[in-house]
Amino acid sequence: MGKLNFPASPSNGDTATINGNTYTYFADPGVWRATSFGDAPTGPAGKIAIGSVPTGPAGGSASVTNTGTPSAATLDFTIPAGTAGGAGPPGPTGPASTVAGPPGGSGPPGGSGPPGPAGPPGGNGSPGSAASIAVGSVSSVPNSSPAAVANSGTSSSAVFDFNIPVGVTGPAGPPGPAGPEGPTGPQGAGATNSDTVDNLHASSFLRSDADDTGSGKLNLSKDQNDVLNFSANSTNDSRGLSFNDRTAVSADYNDGYLRLNNGSEFSNGVYTPGTIRADGTFTGSVLLTSKDIRSNASSTWTGDPGSQGKIQYHSNRWYIVADSSSNRIVQFRRNNSDKSYVDNDGVYQGRATSANWADLAEKYEAEAIYEEGDIVAIGGEKEITLYKKGMPLAGVISMHPGVRMNVTDENMEDPLWPFVALKGRVKCKIKGAAKKGDYIIADDNGKGIACPIGLADMNSMLVIGIALEDGEDMIEVKV
Repeated sequence: MGKLNFPASPSNGDTATINGNTYTYFADPGVWRATSFGDAPTGPAGKIAIGSVPTGPAGGSASVTNTGTPSAATLDFTIPAGTAGGAGPPGPTGPASTVAGPPGGSGPPGGSGPPGPAGPPGGNGSPGSAASIAVGSVSSVPNSSPAAVANSGTSSSAVFDFNIPVGVTGPAGPPGPAGPEGPTGPQGAGATNSDTVDNLHASSFLRSDADDTGSGKLNLSKDQNDVLNFSANSTNDSRGLSFNDRTAVSADYNDGYLRLNNGSEFSNGVYTPGTIRADGTFTGSVLLTSKDIRSNASSTWTGDPGSQGKIQYHSNRWYIVADSSSNRIVQFRRNNSDKSYVDNDGVYQGRATSANWADLAEKYEAEAIYEEGDIVAIGGEKEITLYKKGMPLAGVISMHPGVRMNVTDENMEDPLWPFVALKGRVKCKIKGAAKKGDYIIADDNGKGIACPIGLADMNSMLVIGIALEDGEDMIEVKV
């Protein structure tokens, strides 16, 4: 472009038109500035040509050099070679050789062969001298000693001495026949009281007409119902068995009760280290101070109690049964105030519930056993299956939900009925890593993937939840 010629000694705001462009003079800082542009003339067309394209060394940098002019450029490109690829898979096995290899060396010598057949028997030897055997001593030894034989002679003229243990004593024989009857003894003195037994042996018997003390054991062998009997008494209900002058067992003839420790004379109460059984009706309260209530797991169900309440252990669980007129199975109470209850339909009514785990989940039937954190979808042969791309999302497998729904006796312990988290915090498997606050969306093969907040192409139908921590492979997510 040539030199522009502006008017001399211009004033601020003067304009000039040169080559179709309008220029305005600015006194401060004293320069002409283009304020409008006209149509500039079309310049000559430029040219670009490709020169050489050599290959540079591997790992080097690509470069482009213009070996022409600005209006007729010739571009030379230098492109680095790529790094060498890995070894390819081995080729197929070639055909077997038809040329025999050299012969192998000699093997080790073989083992010994089997023995040869036996030779013919030899001829008979000359007859020897005749031997003799004699019995020497025969001694009896105690029953605890072993039997023994010793040769006190020679090998060709033996004399055997025997030691034989005596036998054990046999059982007593049957009693012999009764002897003849003896003479009649003298007439005894007449006893006016059986307890004195003719004043000779009174200390060997218990008195029946007064208090008495015995030092021996009293055995009662009478085969009847009333072995030890107290006659009826309508006024004294404390009569019974005592220990050290303290009544232990007494009978109440007025009310028809058998009383244990009725007067609390044994301050620690009644103690039964084994099993205590009482089939019937208890009236009053039972106080347990340092023990517990237990029941045999094999107890037979005794049926509904009708107009009574019942607690029974049966089929490895406790049953609490309200009577037929009750509108609540269990009522929980404290400090004279009802706090919560379970009604006849099994509904719990109270102020609040609490759990150590943190998600609300529901059981669904699965076509396989899944792990904690697996993402599942609606589909497969059952209700849920492992999530694949394009499937309708169901949720995340939860192992320890705080609130559990759709639980029955049949599916309670069945691993093919897992819990699927519907709300709360739960572990979730992901591909790669995630940062706290990222959205976790379902990706493929039962795993999710992290997406930063605000990603335009995120499908909200696949959102699992929000990451609660930085991590990879398995993180905690707010569903």
